[in-house]
Amino acid sequence: LPKSFVSMRLLPLAMTAAGMIKSPCIPSMISDSIDAPATSELRRRGMLDLLPFRYSTASHSSLRSSVSDQLGVDPERLGSLHEIEAEEGKPPRRRRRRLIMQQQARSNPAAMERLQAAYDLFVCSVLSPDLALEWSSSSSDSGSLTTLAYQSLPSLRVSPPSPQAMGRRHNDAVYGHQPGQLNYWLPLSASFGDNTLWVEPTTCRSASSTPPVPLEGDFGDCFRFYGNLDYHSTRPNNTGRTRVSLDFRVVPGSIYDDDYVGSRSDTGVQKYALGTLKRKGFYKIAKRDSDTGEWRVEPKVVG
Repeated sequence: LPKSFVSMRLLPLAMTAAGMIKSPCIPSMISDSIDAPATSELRRRGMLDLLPFRYSTASHSSLRSSVSDQLGVDPERLGSLHEIEAEEGKPPRRRRRRLIMQQQARSNPAAMERLQAAYDLFVCSVLSPDLALEWSSSSSDSGSLTTLAYQSLPSLRVSPPSPQAMGRRHNDAVYGHQPGQLNYWLPLSASFGDNTLWVEPTTCRSASSTPPVPLEGDFGDCFRFYGNLDYHSTRPNNTGRTRVSLDFRVVPGSIYDDDYVGSRSDTGVQKYALGTLKRKGFYKIAKRDSDTGEWRVEPKVVG
């Protein structure tokens, strides 16, 4: 955890995870997100609900093939990664790996470059146009969505069979992410039962609670959820299959906060900053071209 969270503020989170506090909410840590104008805007537009959808695997095959190249396995055998590595004499993965492209580029930079290009294409050709259409059709006002802040590098997760759940139940507000964010989760291999991500769609934003929902699907499926407040977690993977997935966050441009106070470290540094021409940040910008209507990656901060 960031040093800024190593304090008594962590005590309620630890007690909740241990079952010592029955309430799923921690008001002192997430009340700012619950009451934020950005959250209200997403709620007004009906964008807080869990949303599954499909995309073209033919048009976006590089999302999976580049990851497969990085992991050294055929795309169709990602679910058997633990067996393949055992055959090669590699030790079993005891924990799910959170693979960031910057860390993995050293082992196969060409594959990481292809993943970056495939990811940018996916955001600009699928997510941004769909989100803009949803944004404009969800309200009677004249506002339109022309910019989107999105995570510069997607997180790549590998969850092999394991008797232990990996990670802890959490929502992203706990880690200081801004309330306007939406989470996207893309399985690259068969994700089902106890090998997948489980989301609690109404926790902390409704008087009633629903049971956790498993995000079940395969390559070509995508799920959007409000991870800033919706708790999500994993379970012990007893399926006998490795789950490989990508996930990332986006913030509609009109509610993006380039210096959200909750994201500042103890020294005032913005942990989830927007990148510039000279520095890669946590977020970068996709912008709609007013002439062509196409979305493209902006090489600098918009403002």
